[in-house]
Amino acid sequence: MRTSKVGIWTEQGFTLIELIIALFVGVLLVSIIAAYGYVQGVHGLQGASRSLIGMVRTAYTLAVASRHVQNLCVEIAHGEVWITRQACSEKVEGEKAGQAEAPHITLSTGIRVLDVQTADQGTVSQGVGTILFFPLGRAERGVIHLEDQFHNQISLLIQPVTGMVTVQDGYTNGNVVSSGFSDGMQ
Repeated sequence: MRTSKVGIWTEQGFTLIELIIALFVGVLLVSIIAAYGYVQGVHGLQGASRSLIGMVRTAYTLAVASRHVQNLCVEIAHGEVWITRQACSEKVEGEKAGQAEAPHITLSTGIRVLDVQTADQGTVSQGVGTILFFPLGRAERGVIHLEDQFHNQISLLIQPVTGMVTVQDGYTNGNVVSSGFSDGMQ
């Protein structure tokens, strides 16, 4: 509202320029907040993917070094990931008393595991998904799908021959994973 020269309120309202400036400031603030949230979400997914890649490398190395099959266990509901020689349903903090604690991480707040896909288990979207790592330097073909609070998704594809992880934006189906060889047939 505006006032007249004598200080009395009038019913004329805001000028068009005042409304445009207020609208511009509002849009600017909303865009800055949205951009900050997007960057935070991407950073959270990148950090979670780095942690999972580290766990995959650890499982691969432990399998080769110990000459025992290692299970990479991914608990869907709480985002917990650990490595063990036992079945993943038997969550253990250490293999046996006196031994080092089994590698274990919990994904950061706002990041959730959508599912784990393997050839053996299919798509696991509840409970615990398991990806196997073998002593001869091979891994079970698997995909771990992650999502942040902004619904950005990434897929971590575990290559069976090398145990390496490929990160792709979005939700990539597990049967897209390939060894990188082509037979030339269409």
